[in-house]
Amino acid sequence: MKKIGIVFGSLLGLILVAIVVIPFVVDVDHFRPEIERAANEQIQGKLKLGKLSLSLWGKISVKIAGVDLIDAAGHPLLKVAEGALNIPVFSIFSGSPLITFSMQGADLVVIRDAKGGLNWLSLMKAGQKTDSAQAPAPKEKKEAVATKVELPSLVANARLGVELLKSKLRFDDAASQTHAVLDPITIRLHDVSLSRKTELELIAEVKTESGPDAKIVGPVKLTATLNPKLKDGVIEGGSFDAKFDADDLEIQKGSVFHKKAGIAANVVVHGSLSPTALTLKNSELQFHNAKIDVSGEFLKTGNLNVVLQAKPIDLKPWGQLIPALNEFELGGIATLIANVKGISTALQYSGKLELKDMTFKGPMLKSKPRIQLLVDLQTDRIERFFAEVSGPGTQAKLTGKVISFQKPQISFDLTSTGMDLDQWIDFPKEEAKAAPAQSAAWSGKKSGESGNAGADMDAMLDPVRKNEALKGTSIQGSVSIPMLKVKGAKIEGLRAGIRLKDLKAGISDLKLKAYDGAVAGSMEVDVAPAMPKYSLKLNVSGIDLQKAVETQFVAFKNTLVGIAQFSLDASGASFNPETAKRKLVAKGSFQIANAKFATIDVMKMVSDAISNAVAKVGDKIPGIKNRAPKVSGNRESKYKSVNGTFTIQDGKLRAPDFSALAVQDHGLDLKGATELGLIDQSLDAKWEIIDTYRLTGASEISANIAGKEIKNILAKGENDPVMIPVSVGCKWSAPCPKYDEAPIYFAKIAADRVAKGATQAFKAQATDKVKDALKGGLKSLFGR
Repeated sequence: MKKIGIVFGSLLGLILVAIVVIPFVVDVDHFRPEIERAANEQIQGKLKLGKLSLSLWGKISVKIAGVDLIDAAGHPLLKVAEGALNIPVFSIFSGSPLITFSMQGADLVVIRDAKGGLNWLSLMKAGQKTDSAQAPAPKEKKEAVATKVELPSLVANARLGVELLKSKLRFDDAASQTHAVLDPITIRLHDVSLSRKTELELIAEVKTESGPDAKIVGPVKLTATLNPKLKDGVIEGGSFDAKFDADDLEIQKGSVFHKKAGIAANVVVHGSLSPTALTLKNSELQFHNAKIDVSGEFLKTGNLNVVLQAKPIDLKPWGQLIPALNEFELGGIATLIANVKGISTALQYSGKLELKDMTFKGPMLKSKPRIQLLVDLQTDRIERFFAEVSGPGTQAKLTGKVISFQKPQISFDLTSTGMDLDQWIDFPKEEAKAAPAQSAAWSGKKSGESGNAGADMDAMLDPVRKNEALKGTSIQGSVSIPMLKVKGAKIEGLRAGIRLKDLKAGISDLKLKAYDGAVAGSMEVDVAPAMPKYSLKLNVSGIDLQKAVETQFVAFKNTLVGIAQFSLDASGASFNPETAKRKLVAKGSFQIANAKFATIDVMKMVSDAISNAVAKVGDKIPGIKNRAPKVSGNRESKYKSVNGTFTIQDGKLRAPDFSALAVQDHGLDLKGATELGLIDQSLDAKWEIIDTYRLTGASEISANIAGKEIKNILAKGENDPVMIPVSVGCKWSAPCPKYDEAPIYFAKIAADRVAKGATQAFKAQATDKVKDALKGGLKSLFGR
């Protein structure tokens, strides 16, 4: 025993002497220049190592007193304060060697330039090309024989460790203006082995800024374990678990998005590996209150089959992340299930998104609408979408499908039992408009001149014309709404077909009832040309214009009211208002029953015309001076019908055969031609006002010349109605009646009546003034 003790003691002494002496005898720093030279030959940059030292106290340890790595331009890539390679001696004798590489105080810099290049990739030298002429002739392929590689026990049991302590990682992206710093960052990778559980831990403090108002600040943590499975020295797979925790990370994008620290943001992964597949089980992604279960399989062949299923998500708390949602008081439940399978080059996918009882509050909403939504997604198509909106007096359903996302073919049906939008939308009230602007002559502007040219609406559609997806999109749909009420206007029986193809949109078979009447028509708009084209056909019957004016069509309050029949066939180009008015070409007809002029007081016009004419004619024809009738203004005029045909061209609406037939004893008949300027609102009307029912008293005017009574002297015949020529100018929103023609017309009528009705005796006794007037013609009556 004593001899054995002496032997072991001697061995121990020799080991201790070796541990002390070898580091002084063996100079590992002698290899440093060779290591640097070999490394620098392989990179476009420069690697510089600090002094190398060896220690054998309990472990084989090679320490590095710093590492500096720069690129070809001299920019720093990596700087390490201290590094070491450690191999515990006991681990070698145990048959499970442990090799650990550690770094402390590392500063790693990663930069991505504006073109997307990474600074670390610039270290790589271009590989030498092999001369094809010298390339060896291909050998005959032999059928591969699957063999199992059995690893040596020492290799299978070897372990590797990496430690990065008290370090910093900096990342700058010039393209996105992102600056990120992980400081401090700690990485511990323990027991990287083919036979033992491998553990990974990453802890970092993140400070990231992107753009002027985006930031990410706070701690993140990643932990993972890998359990390999070996059988008879052969790797057969294993299992793994991982968790990424960013719950205390703060993420903010201006006032649009703000995740505060403490809001859940984590990923938990459980899976297994085999020689043929990677399998995920019971894995979960969580963000805020949304939890998504993930399971699936990734095969070695390239096939995959992954299922994602979200637990019911309450939408209300999402106002904590998106401040703008708070004012909307979002509510409802969302669910999602999705499946992706197939090979990476030809993936097949499906999904179903459902929103139940979604509600929200809006600044114009009197109450919250309730929405049900279902989207059934299949590969490159939406197999079915369904949306239902309900609210006070309102219910509407939208169903349809979409085939192909590359060139969408959309079909839909919009149906409803009724939509009373006035019950739940607070429409803004129209502000009182200023008095009509003065005429162009007084304003100093040319007729039709606009204060601002405005945006080019046609040019704004260029992105649509260039979008290949939109150019290939086709839509076919229908609308059926039995009742729609908006701003007091009630529309019933609304039906229409909607279509879009080759950027040409249309509404067909439009039918609706409104204002006690019916509307039918069709419309087509082609936005493909630089100047869009459109066409319109419309038939209106029984529309109460008074009701229309009181609700929606305020712009027409200064025209006619009554029960309208109307037909229009129009075409034109451009969405720019001024150009559109010039390009509009149309024809049609109208009839308005039980009509009234909204701004033109016809009786007042006649009163002014007759008074003015009698005053002038009375100076020349004795007997009628001061005989003007007393016609009261503002007397309501009613018409059985107002009829006419019209054309629109060159910015002008022309109605050449306008006529108005008055109700007996309630108005004056009218006929004539009217021209309206669509651009400058000009009005040029030449009318004859006919006192068919002798309401003006003009038929009572007579003249007694030399004892001869000429009754109804202003009419063509004693029993004929008086006709008064009137011109109406200025603007159709503010008409200006003109009576210049009336005096001349009445003077001619009176002169003709005197000439025809007088006897020879009367003519002999007539005053010289009248004789001279008749001989001199009408001009002398007015001194012209």
